[in-house]
Amino acid sequence: TNNMLEDSAFDILSWLQMKFRETADVVEEDLIINGDGQGKPAGILLNAGGQNAPAIVKSGDANLLTADGLIDLAWSLPSRYNRNSRFVFNRTSAGRAIAKLKDGDNRYLFAAGVNSDGLATARPETLLGYPISDNDFMPDVAPNAFPVIFGDPKGYYKVRRVGFSIQVLREIVATQNKVRLLGRMRIGGQVCEDWRIKAHKIAA
Repeated sequence: TNNMLEDSAFDILSWLQMKFRETADVVEEDLIINGDGQGKPAGILLNAGGQNAPAIVKSGDANLLTADGLIDLAWSLPSRYNRNSRFVFNRTSAGRAIAKLKDGDNRYLFAAGVNSDGLATARPETLLGYPISDNDFMPDVAPNAFPVIFGDPKGYYKVRRVGFSIQVLREIVATQNKVRLLGRMRIGGQVCEDWRIKAHKIAA
């Protein structure tokens, strides 16, 4: 309401605009992974294993991530794309599962090391020498899910047709002593170079 804008102890309109932008960033992050392509971007995982989509590398277990599966995933990409490649997964499920991987003597494979970026002595910021990107919208570890993506992000093309903007509409609800905020953005995207990205499936 206008009364709220006039009486607030801080610039509430600017605060609302900031929160709208934060929400737009979160929505965009979700769409890049999971968008269905219907009036929105086609996400990376939309048609994994299909045409114009990342090829599938299986974990080797019907229910779990495995160390061998992660190695197969990283080594499945042509070497020319290694420089820009990274792992993408959510921290609470796949990240936790990777951190708990152990060898036959019950020693953690994903340990805090200093001199090596291998799976056995990796820094938390890398896995098998590749950077890690956390994404809360990646699927959890579950049978037939795709909890990990690996590859060069340049394989996904994102188009920002209209950047996020906010219109302050003062007349449309003026008789109610209110203003209305209208947020808008137009983005598109899809996997255009599928050979740069691989999707890791929980499957034997």
